[in-house]
Amino acid sequence: AAAAPLHLLLLASPSLAKGAASKGGGGTADSATLLRAARALRKEAVVAAVDISRHDELATFFDIAPRGRLSTPRLVALSVGNNTKFTPPDGSAAAALAWDAGAADADAGAGAVVAFVRAVGSGEVAPYVRSAAAPEPQGGAVVELVGDSHAAAVGDAERDVLVQYYSPDCGHCRKLAPVWSRVAERLSESEGGEVVVAQMDMSANDALGFEPEGFPTLIFYPRTAKQGIEYDGSRD
Repeated sequence: AAAAPLHLLLLASPSLAKGAASKGGGGTADSATLLRAARALRKEAVVAAVDISRHDELATFFDIAPRGRLSTPRLVALSVGNNTKFTPPDGSAAAALAWDAGAADADAGAGAVVAFVRAVGSGEVAPYVRSAAAPEPQGGAVVELVGDSHAAAVGDAERDVLVQYYSPDCGHCRKLAPVWSRVAERLSESEGGEVVVAQMDMSANDALGFEPEGFPTLIFYPRTAKQGIEYDGSRD
């Protein structure tokens, strides 16, 4: 089967997104840059410009300011197979493009964009992981994970880890919350700390390479099978 394509998105202000998305390129250097990159990447990526001010859910998903950490205009690549995100590293040619002012040389700008996409495809760019701030210790038995701590926690070779991936808006998740706390307390008492019971708010964090199909999603990461074993029973 063919590999899932990358989606390359320019998340930008209304005027920039409109100009870059126009079929004629808008006549500006910034839109010409994106158009030339799209032509070069025709079989490698789907390229689009998005007025991010009109799409709150997308802004949250891509961690865009003011709620998120990334400023605009922002070039991002999304692997649609597992919702893994990439953005040019700070200081790179693709990150430095002056989209709002227009690149001085559209060919050079397009070359930087194409190089970024191909670097993503070859595994040279580290994924971008959306993460809330690390929480203050709560004193309870349930460990609250964030995007920045998730991989290390579930990959701990010394412990079995049970994680609930939840959304604050999920009724089943709210119903499960007191049960989850009791499970954590009992396992901490009976297993001597060798089983970690955790949870992560998926409205504010990414689990690298994994996107739950519904909430809550429960996955057990035993020491012997760190790829994870998903609970597939009823959510009721």
